[in-house]
Amino acid sequence: MGGQHDSGRPRTVAIVGGGASGALTAVALTRLADRSDRAIRVQLFDPTTRPGRGLAYGTTDLRHLLNVRAGRMSAFPDEPDDFVRWAESAGIDVHHDTFLPRRYYGDYLAGLVDDAVRTGVLEVRRGWVRAVRRTEHGFDLQTTDGAARADAVVLAYGNLPPATPGSTATRCDLVNAWESDALERLPDDGPLLLVGTGLTAVDAALTVLGDHPQRRAIAVSRHGLLPRSHQSGPEGVWSTPIPAAGEPLTVAGLRALLHREVAAAARAGVDWRAVMNGLRPVTQGIWIRLSEDERRIFLATAAREWEVHRHRTAPAVTEALDRLMADGRLTIRRAALVGAKPDPPGYRALLEAPDGTRDELRVAAILNCTGPRTDVTGSDDPLLASMLADGLIRPDPLHLGLDTDDLGALVDRDGDSDPRLITVGPPRRGGLWECNAVPEIRDLAAQAARHLLAELDVEPEALADDRAVAGAARH
Repeated sequence: MGGQHDSGRPRTVAIVGGGASGALTAVALTRLADRSDRAIRVQLFDPTTRPGRGLAYGTTDLRHLLNVRAGRMSAFPDEPDDFVRWAESAGIDVHHDTFLPRRYYGDYLAGLVDDAVRTGVLEVRRGWVRAVRRTEHGFDLQTTDGAARADAVVLAYGNLPPATPGSTATRCDLVNAWESDALERLPDDGPLLLVGTGLTAVDAALTVLGDHPQRRAIAVSRHGLLPRSHQSGPEGVWSTPIPAAGEPLTVAGLRALLHREVAAAARAGVDWRAVMNGLRPVTQGIWIRLSEDERRIFLATAAREWEVHRHRTAPAVTEALDRLMADGRLTIRRAALVGAKPDPPGYRALLEAPDGTRDELRVAAILNCTGPRTDVTGSDDPLLASMLADGLIRPDPLHLGLDTDDLGALVDRDGDSDPRLITVGPPRRGGLWECNAVPEIRDLAAQAARHLLAELDVEPEALADDRAVAGAARH
């Protein structure tokens, strides 16, 4: 557990990672600290020039749109119009149902971080954190620009880079679809192979095909499913009756319930998207109630179907993809990449169809669009590797992220949790499932801020103990 602090100095919270999760947590802590009569310092460790962007919002391609409407993207749960007001003040044409470019959201978060820095509570430190070690008085952080000490640490590293598909049979360098510089250097002769058909592949297709009319691309995945589209106008919310607490939940039962509700909504003239919208506030609670065995069944049988319906694309993005496919420039195939080898000036990719048949495809380049890696034990990140080796963290049972308690405190190798060593955002997926989108991350960030201020004894009197708040929200 964290050591006792020196009552004569300010409490320090170190946040590792400057993407959306880290920025939202830093801003939430700064806001609460402004309401406290006790000193606290927040240090945000991020090696980039402007924290707040991360991978998702660091894109400069204006074709990359948010897949959540502007009216739901405020950084603050208690100020739902904040992002819309910011966009209006920036001269952006926006209303609550607009799907704005993700770049603008990066600008918004970066501005909030700048505002927090001006308060004197938040300090942004450049450099990568290579190690976090528990000491008698808290934590020591080893970084590429020196060392630091903190009374509490928040791991907010967001999404990890994707794993290499095809395993050892892939004997060539794949282009990381998240690296914009690499995408700009792609050849124009021959088709491009996109490995994956999810949101990462959608972004990649828009970028690599949008300004190059001579290019073609083939996107492959085992399921061959693209994300579904949002409606162009406002979407409703259909209330689905979830079995009462104490009643067992199974994936089969939930699937049947969802199908019944979609059918009932259709009879009432309501689109299926309203049913998905109605499930969003209760999805974490449903996941928590599922047994580990049922969660594994969900991952094996229903996860992809859920995600393509739940994480939908903006209508303009769907229309752009439809045009690319109608023109024959983008083809979707149901297949897996099982091997690849250089064949200058391109590559030969070995694809396997669901029935086991294989064929080779000659391509100019192969783009890894499989989405973020979730298993931390396979990561080459020095910080995660050192914390795993030291026993400070461990993967969750499903290897979807890190093992935590109900408040996000990280569980160590021995099964104990430290309330001053917590995580926010995607690393909590194993325990919450839905924690990757901003509406969920901002709630977790606000919860983490309240928890840490209470834990460090700098909680404003107006705030209740977060253990009670979190417990009421989750059940």
